[in-house]
Amino acid sequence: MYRILFLVRSLEIGGAERQMVELVKNMDHSRFDIHIVTFYNRGELRPLLENVPGVKITSIDKNNRWDLISFFVKLLNIIRAYQPHVIQSYLDVPNSFNVLAGNLLGIKTSLGASASFVDFSRYDWTALLVYKTGAFLSHFSNRIIANSNAGEKYNIAHGYSSKKMCVIHNGIDTQTFQPNQSERLRMRNQWEIGENQKVIGLIGRIDPMKDHPTFLNAAAQVTKQFPDSRFICIGRGPIDYLDDLKTLANSLLERDKLTWIQDCDDKDMPAAYNAFDILVSSSYGEGLAVVIGEGMACGIPCVATDVGDSAFAIGDTGLIVPSKNPSALADSICTILQMSTHERVELGRRARQRVLDHFSIEKMASAYETAFSELAG
Repeated sequence: MYRILFLVRSLEIGGAERQMVELVKNMDHSRFDIHIVTFYNRGELRPLLENVPGVKITSIDKNNRWDLISFFVKLLNIIRAYQPHVIQSYLDVPNSFNVLAGNLLGIKTSLGASASFVDFSRYDWTALLVYKTGAFLSHFSNRIIANSNAGEKYNIAHGYSSKKMCVIHNGIDTQTFQPNQSERLRMRNQWEIGENQKVIGLIGRIDPMKDHPTFLNAAAQVTKQFPDSRFICIGRGPIDYLDDLKTLANSLLERDKLTWIQDCDDKDMPAAYNAFDILVSSSYGEGLAVVIGEGMACGIPCVATDVGDSAFAIGDTGLIVPSKNPSALADSICTILQMSTHERVELGRRARQRVLDHFSIEKMASAYETAFSELAG
């Protein structure tokens, strides 16, 4: 049996974290023993893994971002005790600790690289330093797994090792995320939205890269043509930045047009997607956004910016627009809203079929299992 140690900051809700959870749940537990190690002891995703056979979770309880030496010693002790065949990490900081620990202890390392564009000017100085450190250390890893073709190209162009890089696309749990009319009605009733109202939703953390301002400006244009439309933003993030977005929204839209939701339980996410008529991704930087695949699996047409692998994922089942262009985004949203109910349903049906054909969780789990077996073999 292969022992795989997964290293992540926490089990809070995020794209990389949710993909790791789905991967762990769907791996062959007769072949793989799994130990998940987190920096911080928090996260809504933890209960999803606690009862999975053959999966152990350990938190190091890192005190703060500068708690480095004592944290690293604890990490080394955990790895020595477990003796994994492979350490798989996600995102820049865990990736760096993965390479350092793996090379010190002689253990194979696999890095998860999900970035495809990052505007470092929007973050503090440590973000760029951490990314450059991760790019340098990637040359001392055994494998780098990008979740998109765009991510592979971006990271190689910015210093990651091209020899170690491969692509495994995100996988979607199509049993959990599927069309469900009763859940659609339940969530709309909870949000106090009528069945005939058109709902345009954006799901993503409150982060500059998700470009909520472009979505809000597009929403203001859409309401001029479809005054009965409603807009939903689901995601968590820094309070100061969220307050800025709310101030912008209040200057563009009537208060009853837009709802901010920060506490949507993970178990309610399929219902949230089903409550939408259109899912929007307005990001100016993505690899392959999990939310696009989940929305498509629920039969929801998508309008997304042309970043990362969004155009590849959506294909001809939705619309692609340039990033940072509110007018183009609004026009595409209106194009889908103008379709007949039958046309929108057919678009959603094709979207779900595309996920089944290309982005199933089974495909992703099988690809990771092959990668782990090769490294450990």
